[in-house]
Amino acid sequence: MKNRGFSLIEILVSVAIFSVVMVTAAGALLTTIDANHKAQAIQSVMNNLNFALESMSRAIRMSDTYHCGNLGTLSEPRDCDLGDSFLAFNRNSDNKTVYYYLSGTQIFREVDGEALAISSPEITVTNLKFYVKGAGVSGDTQPRVTIVVQGYAGATEKIRTPFNLQTTISQRMPK
Repeated sequence: MKNRGFSLIEILVSVAIFSVVMVTAAGALLTTIDANHKAQAIQSVMNNLNFALESMSRAIRMSDTYHCGNLGTLSEPRDCDLGDSFLAFNRNSDNKTVYYYLSGTQIFREVDGEALAISSPEITVTNLKFYVKGAGVSGDTQPRVTIVVQGYAGATEKIRTPFNLQTTISQRMPK
C-alpha cells in the first residue's frame, strides 16, 4: 500500500478557493459594520432631534407673542411667511422671553441671556427655519409655527446620513 498525499496543484486550488471565500466574507462583514454605524447615526439623530423638537414644541405651544426674525422687538408680533432662522416668544409660565436660533451647526435656546445648545454636536444642522402665521392676529385665530430642520449625522462621508424634519405647532391657548 502506497502512502499518497495531496499534490501541489490540489493544495494551490484549495488555498485559492479558501482565499476567495474569505475575501467575500470579510467584505460582507465590513459592509455589515458600516451599515451598523449608519443605523447608529440615524438613531442618534432621531433621539436627539425628537427631544429637541418636542422641547421646542412644548414651549411654543404654551406661549404667546411670537416674533420671527431678529429684527424689531418682541413687543411687536411678527409673522414670517418666507421663514427665518430666529424665533422669539413670551413663555406664559414665567413671562420670560425665549429665543431659538441656529448658531454654527447647532440649535440653541436662550433664556435670560443664557444660551444652551439643545442639539447634539454629533449632528450637523445645516438649515433651521421658522415659519410663523397669525402672530399678530387677535380673535379666534391661533398662531401657528412651522419648524423645518435639515442636516446630517455621521462623522465620515461613508456613514453620513442626511435628514429633513418638519413639524407644525399651534398655540394651545388663544390670546
